Amino acid sequence: MNELISFAILSFTIFITIINPLSTLPTFLIMTVPLNDAQRRQMG
Repeated sequence: MNELISFAILSFTIFITIINPLSTLPTFLIMTVPLNDAQRRQMG
């Protein structure tokens, strides 16, 4: 059951990211605050 829930959450997240990439921009910026610009570009 846990695998099913994890898969559902992962699938939903990927689906939302593909549909609306601009909505994930604030999350990406918050998660990469300690990185410099070169490292941020490499992750993106």
